[in-house]
Amino acid sequence: MGMRMVGFGLVALACVFGTACSSDSKSGGADAGTTTTSTVAPSGPGATTPTTVDPKLGPDPCQSVTVGDLEDVFGAGVTEGVRTVKNPGWCTWTISGGAQITFRYPGSGAKYNEKTANAVQALTTKRSTAGETRDAPGVGDAAYFVVLDSNLVVAKAPDTLFELHYEAGLPTDDAVLLPQLSTVAQRHLGQPPA
Repeated sequence: MGMRMVGFGLVALACVFGTACSSDSKSGGADAGTTTTSTVAPSGPGATTPTTVDPKLGPDPCQSVTVGDLEDVFGAGVTEGVRTVKNPGWCTWTISGGAQITFRYPGSGAKYNEKTANAVQALTTKRSTAGETRDAPGVGDAAYFVVLDSNLVVAKAPDTLFELHYEAGLPTDDAVLLPQLSTVAQRHLGQPPA
């Protein structure tokens, strides 16, 4: 009985530290393989901590853009990207000063996908409910900027759709931010900046 209590105690302790008891543990146990996207914990508003994500969930959004790409656009001091178990289709980088850039694949939670059938049509449908938007010419085959959310939505036919979201503690000049996000999106798509 004493050994069983010690065993339960160890399992409970592992749950507290996040190494067991997750819904991901059903998918294969210790040999399933997991990846940690980041080893650097960002700071500032809305900061997240590094987490372990099952690589079988889908493509790693932290591989979509490099820290170098972001530093070329926003300046030195960008942290490594962080991917969370809650939203494994998103990756967030923190910029010096506390602002954050998040790359998002469509979908939520573990139901996200790198590929979207009829990406341009999906973008057009999404835009119809987005509120105030501005065109983002020269990015992919179609792109728009959501003013209220500081969100750039980009489509490249036939099946690429993603978003770049900017979050900061202070108001930002959209006339500066839109070209910056557009440059990051162009780099992801392998396009020369417009």
